[in-house]
Amino acid sequence: MAEQNAAYVATIAVNYDRYLGPLFFCGFADEMAALLDVHPGMRVLETACGTGLVTERLLARLGGDGHLVATDLNEPMLAHAQSKGLPGKHLEWRQADATKLPFPDSSFHGKATGHAPRDQGGHRQESGCGARRSTLARSATRRVPLRTATRTLPSRS
Repeated sequence: MAEQNAAYVATIAVNYDRYLGPLFFCGFADEMAALLDVHPGMRVLETACGTGLVTERLLARLGGDGHLVATDLNEPMLAHAQSKGLPGKHLEWRQADATKLPFPDSSFHGKATGHAPRDQGGHRQESGCGARRSTLARSATRRVPLRTATRTLPSRS
């Protein structure tokens, strides 16, 4: 779990979802999901899923044609996302650090990143709108280019 000074505890997840979500993140979530090029049977990894705003839209975009693994470092945020009752047949929730994912190479066909602030080591995590190409997944025979929505968050220094 995240260190206590980096954790969203108590009612923060509920308030984050209720107030900040509609104000700042719902439009971003719509744009993020629209970037996903869906094909039958695809597996998608979502890192930093937070309260599930992007998760909900990715599931709708997949339309039952794929499987989504939504991860977040912070257990209270993940628990709140799970409490929303999103359909579970094509959705798996996992507590995971996006910098140390517990999945083997070639596990996913696509990736989306929710809101990922600066990690404890001071490195910026990727988050936000705008597309770029990356080769995050590998198959046995070739690299698979994935569309990943990214925006670097501004530094607080």
